[in-house]
Amino acid sequence: EPFSFVRLGDGEGLLLSFDAMSRLEDYSYLAEHFGKRAEVHHIQRARANLVDTIADANLIGIRDDVLNASQDAAEIDPDSEGFARDFLAAFP
Repeated sequence: EPFSFVRLGDGEGLLLSFDAMSRLEDYSYLAEHFGKRAEVHHIQRARANLVDTIADANLIGIRDDVLNASQDAAEIDPDSEGFARDFLAAFP
């Protein structure tokens, strides 16, 4: 019987969070990975495919440091001066 294991890392996390409110920096980062001719609709299609893949997966893996991250990590302002320090502190 077929088995599907999906590992979610930083890139997949960024792709899953990509939407109409995403910053230009997020688009630029993803476009580097999808190729120079990648347009927003290509990234949106990849996101939809990833969502479907996750829904159909038998097993989903994530890194331990992400699993054990502090709940406060989601509240950190990415544009704040201390972002890098605060973000790193949120992970054990």
